[in-house]
Amino acid sequence: MKRVFTIIFLFSISILFSQTITGIVVDQNDEPLAGATVYFDGSSFGTSTNMDGEFKISLPSEISSSLVISFVGFDKVYLNNLNFEKRYKIILKESVEDLKEVILMDNKFTRKQMLTIFRNQFLGRTKAGNKCKILNEDEIYFSYDNDQFLLTAYADKPLIIENPYLGYKVYFDLTRFDTKFSSYSIDQEKMYSSIYVGTSRFEEVDNSKSKLKNREKVFNGSFLQLFRNIANKEWSKDKFTLFKGKFKANADEYLYVKDTLGLKQIFIKKQERGFHPKDFVAEFSLLYNRREQSKIIFHTDNFVIDRYGLFSNYDKIYFSGDLSEKKVGDLLPSNYGIE
Repeated sequence: MKRVFTIIFLFSISILFSQTITGIVVDQNDEPLAGATVYFDGSSFGTSTNMDGEFKISLPSEISSSLVISFVGFDKVYLNNLNFEKRYKIILKESVEDLKEVILMDNKFTRKQMLTIFRNQFLGRTKAGNKCKILNEDEIYFSYDNDQFLLTAYADKPLIIENPYLGYKVYFDLTRFDTKFSSYSIDQEKMYSSIYVGTSRFEEVDNSKSKLKNREKVFNGSFLQLFRNIANKEWSKDKFTLFKGKFKANADEYLYVKDTLGLKQIFIKKQERGFHPKDFVAEFSLLYNRREQSKIIFHTDNFVIDRYGLFSNYDKIYFSGDLSEKKVGDLLPSNYGIE
């Protein structure tokens, strides 16, 4: 059975009670770093440090993604469990050039073939994905494990993605990309699973009416909408409908939602395992607007969703079907539609 699993965000849940975070970014000699990038992963909330290395980010409400601090030539810092009443001092360490070992394997695949798979499984083949362009593809390195039939990719610098369909420029710091095939092949039809992980930052470059309309289209039926719907217990025929097997299910019987300090904790009713792995908890079918079909597979019995639709335990929640086809090209900032 072909399974296409997509992982998008790399973040940890933290509870934020204030709306403004301030601080300073310095090097190990306590010298301010002007122009360092500070942003909340997966959002358009971000800024650059001023000449004194200082930064300030204001939010309309609490968010649960990591605060990422980066500067060229220095190791990134990820902050969670933030205290917004504190003024942060972030010390960045200079990067030690670690040239990754390149293992030359005797395979028949070209860089062009591997790039094609990468674009398809990273950007997606939807209308938005097809229009995206990675401006620095030369930063992407590939390897193929002949024994595991596994294509991996990495990049030392954030990938810069132009998305003219949605009017964003996206900076994606890729930490993991794996595509596994069922045999020694790089054909799309032989693909078994695909995973990508990283942090992202959005810059709006075009907010014309056509782009706003496209964003609304992409949001409908998206991961972001699904998890906001789960948190708010909003299930309907023109949104998402939950099925257990072939039968429509009452979501309240299988997904229990509990308010926890402004976040929503979701508890999943465990199903009989059958032929599934030991950590399997439950599997459901999803139908969006009576036409888009997907599956959601839980390998955790609980997770947390914030107001934006960001969720914890991302590495234990898998998807297949239409949702798995929505990649970075259909990615919206997590604060989309949140005032």
